[in-house]
Amino acid sequence: MEFPLDEIKTKLAADGMFMVQEDGTPWSGIFCGSDGDAGIALSGIERSEIRIMWHTMQSGKFEMTVYIP
Repeated sequence: MEFPLDEIKTKLAADGMFMVQEDGTPWSGIFCGSDGDAGIALSGIERSEIRIMWHTMQSGKFEMTVYIP
């Protein structure tokens, strides 16, 4: 399974947003597991985050939901 992280970052940057760590530095990390949920802080929008959820189906394909609440 491969996350389209570069595409997500490109779309965010086009709107002036960037994924950041809690201290405001650029986000770095990994996604692991066949199911998961991550909330990553965004710069450019006060008190906001991007939510990324994923699930691997029995077929081996995966679903991914990405949104900004």
